[in-house]
Amino acid sequence: MESIYTILLLIPTFIVYGLGIALAILAVKCMLKYLREDKNH
Repeated sequence: MESIYTILLLIPTFIVYGLGIALAILAVKCMLKYLREDKNH
């Protein structure tokens, strides 16, 4: 029974970490796009 509860508690943490990583990747991509546009101008 304890293992089930630990898994249920870990699932939301994995989701949060996944969202954080996804947001970080998107932020980096956006920054690179802006930097490239600034260099062109």
